[in-house]
Amino acid sequence: MLDAPDTAVLAVNLGTPETPTAPAVRRYLAEFLSDRRVVAIPPLLWQPLLRGLILPLRSSRSAAKYAQVWLPEGSPLMVHTRQLAQAMQALLPTLKVRHAMRYGEPALASELDRLAADGARRIVVLPLYPQYSTTTTASVEDRVDAWQRRNPDVTVSLVRDYSVDPGWVDAVAGSIRRYWEQHGRGQKLMFSFHGIPQRLADAGDPYPQRCEASAQAIAKALGLGRDEWQMGYQSRFGRERWLQPYAEPSLWALAESGVKQIDVVCPGFATDCLETLEEVAMGFTETLAERGATMRYIPCLNAEPEHARALARLAVGGARVAGLRNHGDGPRVLALHGWLDNAASFVPLAPHLSSLQLVAIDLPGHGHSAHLPAGASYTTAAAICHVLDVADGLGWDRFSLLGHSMGAGIASLTASVSDRVERLVAIEALGGLRGPEEETANRLREHVNATRGLARKQLRVFPDLAAPIRARMMTNQLSERCARLLVERGVEPVEGGYRWCSDPRLMLPTAIRLSEGQIDNLLQAIACPTQVIYATPAQSYYPEPMRSDRLRHLRDGRLAVFAGNHHLHMEDPEQIADVILRFFNNDNAG
Repeated sequence: MLDAPDTAVLAVNLGTPETPTAPAVRRYLAEFLSDRRVVAIPPLLWQPLLRGLILPLRSSRSAAKYAQVWLPEGSPLMVHTRQLAQAMQALLPTLKVRHAMRYGEPALASELDRLAADGARRIVVLPLYPQYSTTTTASVEDRVDAWQRRNPDVTVSLVRDYSVDPGWVDAVAGSIRRYWEQHGRGQKLMFSFHGIPQRLADAGDPYPQRCEASAQAIAKALGLGRDEWQMGYQSRFGRERWLQPYAEPSLWALAESGVKQIDVVCPGFATDCLETLEEVAMGFTETLAERGATMRYIPCLNAEPEHARALARLAVGGARVAGLRNHGDGPRVLALHGWLDNAASFVPLAPHLSSLQLVAIDLPGHGHSAHLPAGASYTTAAAICHVLDVADGLGWDRFSLLGHSMGAGIASLTASVSDRVERLVAIEALGGLRGPEEETANRLREHVNATRGLARKQLRVFPDLAAPIRARMMTNQLSERCARLLVERGVEPVEGGYRWCSDPRLMLPTAIRLSEGQIDNLLQAIACPTQVIYATPAQSYYPEPMRSDRLRHLRDGRLAVFAGNHHLHMEDPEQIADVILRFFNNDNAG
């Protein structure tokens, strides 16, 4: 989608009573504990016990606990969830972002109804449970599936798990790191996750494995040794055996063994709530103090910017495509930028191409577009499919392509396999980068080794925009004006300054490259009129006579050469726009 206004994101949390009173808590618990995903006892046996004994006993006690953590604005879970959705909305301004609760208000089905009534035709449901469980995520999925059956015209997708999502892991690790910088570091870090009955894990619920994977990923991001952290499970209910080790007794054992300062974090909770504030921050701290140890609770991510950013990217996944567009009434043109550039590459050209219906996109992993999901690769074939998907999303059956550098390579290869392309403008590239056959094994080896080592690399943080602008000016011989355009769209604010928002995987060596013969074959398949624009002198990786030789394979090609650098379309936009417009206005072309 190109920031589609008919797309919505619905962040779903567990739920909360409306007020810290016994009647409100009773209503909430009645719904929560009646879910067969939560309590699997047959209703004929469970409901009399629930309503006759458990609710009367638990409602008042739970209400008193809620009252201890209640905020002036309401329930902590509700307040933080609402603020988190608002923070995500700010990052996704052209989408609708709302929040809902699985139990209580705002009800999940009602919010889906509301989004559909507001015109949403694609809804991404994001359960705020990082680790999948049949007791949580699957319950949301049940409700979503039931709603989908009643509303077949709306496409609903669901994020099932993000327990090791790199953006989320970085956000949690960053939150812990900042806490340590401000308050010092304890002797041990405890990851405390909400527990579930052991029988569910024995029956195949993957929740404990997902919790362990989360703890290991966060510890790795923090650079912790295995003896510096441990994990446990909290919030046990009833007498049956739950996942072990139990968090609180594990903390007691640490205290009794001489560990006197312990930090506790709850990465299974997206926002602070009764279980993190009353049970952990208050309850665990008190019982540890009785054993002569100090416990510090590290808050949940709540609405922190890094959390909102990670979830926004997670929600839109590899589907979200950001871009810039004008609204001319001429030919439809999709513009594709170069490697590590972004849609701002075409900002200088756009005023001179006002007659065209020009859409410049941020390719996946670049600019404001989403990164590809974990495990996916940035390949030529994937890029071609992506271009055609964008055209589908725009409702363009026939269109032209304008590409620069890597974007020109993608555009020309797209034109070679799709007859939907009416015209092609290729600036500073035609076809992809070649790879000698004798280098195939070494190139694949380099790609595999670099991929496996990528997780250990930390992204550089710049204190301001001046440094990345200077870097782009030096690397690409760009003017300050053009470098600033690319940098401002290519960085994101983080703690301490800015960092590149492009996917680090884009820096990996290409696994497999086409041979020159394969590229020639693809260029011969381009049937549409093609305008090639080169700068002189040529780039070292795309030298003469190779780049000129490629033109002879085009059925209907023409060439324009100008003195300038690789980004001549940015530095001399008027001259380049003149060539492009004459090409599109040539009635004999094609």
